[in-house]
Amino acid sequence: MAGLGVAQSTQATLKTGSAGNTAIVAIKPASAINGAKISTVNFAIAIPASVIPRPTVSIINNFNTNLTYNIDVIAGTQNIEAATPYYIYDFAADGNVSAGAALVNYTSGVDNNLVEIAFGGGPLATSTVKIVSLPNGGNSFNSSFYIANLGVDLTNYTSMYYGTSPVNSASGLAGLSYLNLAGVSLPTKFTNFLALKKDDNADLSWTVDNEDNNAYFDVQRSLDGRLFTDVTRVNALRNGRSLNTYSIPDLNISRLGSRVIYYRIKQVETSGDITYSEVRQLNLDKKNLTIGLYPNPVVSITKLVVDAPEAGKAFIIVRDATGKTVQQFNMDFVKGINQKDLNASMLPAGDYNVTVMGEKFNQTIKMTKGN
Repeated sequence: MAGLGVAQSTQATLKTGSAGNTAIVAIKPASAINGAKISTVNFAIAIPASVIPRPTVSIINNFNTNLTYNIDVIAGTQNIEAATPYYIYDFAADGNVSAGAALVNYTSGVDNNLVEIAFGGGPLATSTVKIVSLPNGGNSFNSSFYIANLGVDLTNYTSMYYGTSPVNSASGLAGLSYLNLAGVSLPTKFTNFLALKKDDNADLSWTVDNEDNNAYFDVQRSLDGRLFTDVTRVNALRNGRSLNTYSIPDLNISRLGSRVIYYRIKQVETSGDITYSEVRQLNLDKKNLTIGLYPNPVVSITKLVVDAPEAGKAFIIVRDATGKTVQQFNMDFVKGINQKDLNASMLPAGDYNVTVMGEKFNQTIKMTKGN
């Protein structure tokens, strides 16, 4: 049993899995761990929050069957790397340390695979995921790497991660540390979709990320919010950039004879897989000002979009369900499209009213804050 229970010597890594949408978590002890009965394993996976919808994760290969994992999908997002929001998935495993449990040997200085994780939830495109430890373990949840053998802590806290360009803090529980793995297939994502009325036209624009496998978009319209028909097709730019914005007008919308028009974008992969944007609606009765919130419901940041008929100053007021003002600020408008980020991360979950008030216009839109 040489090397059993070598304290605080083990690092973790994230590496390419057996398929494009999988990744393997592995460990590397500084000294061999022979006859191991691992009692505890924790680690966390981070995925960019621009992915829509939020991807699913599952374990498809468990290389140590003594370990039984629970996956906790952490509500909301955490900011990593200059306030960039990520979805966090926390993995916690308890080991079978009974007398009948199998003994597992871990070789020093090499990758010893723990689990293989699959990502899904929609059409896939190349992205980057991380194995990550957040400051103070994530505060309200345990998002840090930890491994113990029969209760003996094996975690290397000063250098938790190894591999290509790992970032390690002096103490993984006090500061952010992580390891990137690029080239994992995650769902193609709409980062935003705007539908705004301009004169007698609908101005439609959308941004997508990780569209390496994107073939084209179908712009779709509905007069009842249920039955959608194609308006036009827009081919993917294929310009080598991951993040692209598209825009197109739908002309003379009053001819449709409807007071409300609904739009969505159908995105088609080269494989034939399909994903849809969220549905946006235009109210043709609102002549002076059009406002929108994207996304809505919101968890942290939503974008207030105002199509102003003229330049000028305005007040933006956010009120809770009781009418109490919880946020207020000024904004200078240009004629046309104006955008402003609203930070709702500190607001309790619930419904709010966002009012845009200027000299010649006053309009309110409902905002829903989620967890």
